[in-house]
Amino acid sequence: NTRGVVLLVAVRDGELKRGGKIYCTYSKKSYSVQEMGILYPGPRPLDNLRSGQIGFIMVGAKDIRSFRVGETVFADGGHKTGEPFPGFRPAQ
Repeated sequence: NTRGVVLLVAVRDGELKRGGKIYCTYSKKSYSVQEMGILYPGPRPLDNLRSGQIGFIMVGAKDIRSFRVGETVFADGGHKTGEPFPGFRPAQ
């Protein structure tokens, strides 16, 4: 039983919810958040992550190449009005 890719995230603004959708700027794909939580010190499941929290999200993706370190992830619909964080450049 594998959980797939685990994304470590810092929520800058707003809220991410379990069961909600996220949009990844690198892959330009939407994913459904299957699990989320904080590491305290081990994984502790939560129903949401709010502005200022650092945690993890799992979207059921199996291919790590769909994600990049430092990319911007938006809650559903946010990518239409938001801008990726400045300074993001793929690793060389």
